[in-house]
Amino acid sequence: MDTTIEAKDTPPTERRFRMADGIELVADTWGSPDRQPAVLLHGGGQTRHAWKRTAAVLAGHGYYAIAADLRGHGDSGW
Repeated sequence: MDTTIEAKDTPPTERRFRMADGIELVADTWGSPDRQPAVLLHGGGQTRHAWKRTAAVLAGHGYYAIAADLRGHGDSGW
């Protein structure tokens, strides 16, 4: 039996973090924050959205998946 959960079944929660220098970083999270975290970082020209399906599967396996837009990418500030 396949116990993974597809991304469409687990919508992300958008989180915004203001850094000490005023820059805002944006992340999507899946799962419960009291679970073990899995931090997903994108490569070169990508954004946090590249991890959508993987993050949903991790959340389905009991992790708290966090996919962040790095500084200057996606919705995060420069």
